[in-house]
Amino acid sequence: MKRTLPWVGVVLSAVLAVGSAGAFAASLGASKDAHSAYEGAERLYQARLDVAEAQKKLGDSSIEDAIISARKANATAESVGVVTKRIARLLAATEGIADAITDASRRGLASTSFVRKQSGVARDILATIAAYQARATRYASINNKALGRILKALRETNDQFPGGGP
Repeated sequence: MKRTLPWVGVVLSAVLAVGSAGAFAASLGASKDAHSAYEGAERLYQARLDVAEAQKKLGDSSIEDAIISARKANATAESVGVVTKRIARLLAATEGIADAITDASRRGLASTSFVRKQSGVARDILATIAAYQARATRYASINNKALGRILKALRETNDQFPGGGP
């Protein structure tokens, strides 16, 4: 029992090192994707500003302007979706990375503390990404509702012109 207990500790440390290192490797790619997602959020914000400007000019606007703004907002929402899918693919690839890290961890267990810290960083990055995705979804919903109101108002405005309406 006294001889197996240290080996159990070594094996558990190796397993922890493998999992933490896998999360670290995934977090590196996720960090790049988070930056891309941040840029997408900036474009979404700009699209929201464009919608607000379009609402101010509602009397002088046409349905074509509203459609252009709607397309920009939808393109931004699609880019958020693409970033989210990339993050999911990176996380799925973690299994292969973990196998390679297992082999490396057998050669040296001294880096366990470092890997544990990196695991915490990966957790924080993933939490940040999850919060960003929740905000992006909420903003896209708000933006789409505003665009619906704009289109409705534009149709009502066009109906008031001579010869307008269906």
